[in-house]
Amino acid sequence: HLINRWLFLKNQGTDDYLLTLKRILVLCLVVLMIAGCAKEEKTVKRAVFAWEGVEEADKQLLENYRIDTIFMDINHYSSIPGYNIYLLAGDPSWRVDDMEQVVEEAEEKRADGVLFDIEGNYVTLASNLSLLESDLPIYVCMPFWLDEDVQEKIIQEADGVVVMNYSKGNERLNIQKAIETAEKYGKVILTAYELQPVGEYGLEEYNTYNIDGLDAVEKNYEEQFGGTDVGIAFHNLNMMRKLNPA
Repeated sequence: HLINRWLFLKNQGTDDYLLTLKRILVLCLVVLMIAGCAKEEKTVKRAVFAWEGVEEADKQLLENYRIDTIFMDINHYSSIPGYNIYLLAGDPSWRVDDMEQVVEEAEEKRADGVLFDIEGNYVTLASNLSLLESDLPIYVCMPFWLDEDVQEKIIQEADGVVVMNYSKGNERLNIQKAIETAEKYGKVILTAYELQPVGEYGLEEYNTYNIDGLDAVEKNYEEQFGGTDVGIAFHNLNMMRKLNPA
């Protein structure tokens, strides 16, 4: 509308067209500023947890499973061309200042984002997330069984969530509400598959695909989430090495 008015006034030979031109330029500047303030977030669709870092020999494995994002332990950080690298960190005792330090370190290392794995008081976690300021995407791990109201608060405050969806066969049903909430707020959501052995960390057979293997993970993911925007996260790279059939 402003551009049409500017052209009309310019053709009429009046001085008002200069004022209109200024308004157009100011509007363009505002749009560019808003776009510049938005978080630059690359596609996160297929991810893996790497608590012990990534080795050169892992690259073929990552390629085979079409991994685009690595949640890399903060103590083993390294930049790997071709992958989104998110700093992975967290402890149940952490306060907001601890989280701020991780965000600052991620910015200094020029990481692509942060994933907080802070298992504990998720109500407090949601509150702390609201206090963080960063241009980097901030993701959070949360269990599938979390109260729906708390889930919504976390999803609302985070840029993305990785749901620890450790109950085999019910994966879609487990997180259906979280999927709907993520869609509501336009947030990224990934479903995590556990690969660690039965008995470790109290895991039972229904919690993990360790016996079933990676092919079973891919089959389940395709059956339950194929055609959706829900991403996948493998937990973790060390177990993928051991279970890789190649």
